[in-house]
Amino acid sequence: MSPFPAETGAGAPHEPVRELVLVAGLSHADIALVHREALRALRSGIDTAHLDAYGDDPGMAIGVDVRDDEQFELLV
Repeated sequence: MSPFPAETGAGAPHEPVRELVLVAGLSHADIALVHREALRALRSGIDTAHLDAYGDDPGMAIGVDVRDDEQFELLV
């Protein structure tokens, strides 16, 4: 099953507009793709993202400056 139930050419000349939908039966790779694209679509409205990292110690929050291209690429 694909995360792309509809694809049209209504966007920029060489960029198709795609609807990405989370539905039952998607592979882990497709789920990750949908989440990455959602972050890209919402990026302009997000200043900082906080990730919880767990190891031997209790959880540790890691702040990511979403406005910084390099940090954002690490997030997605």
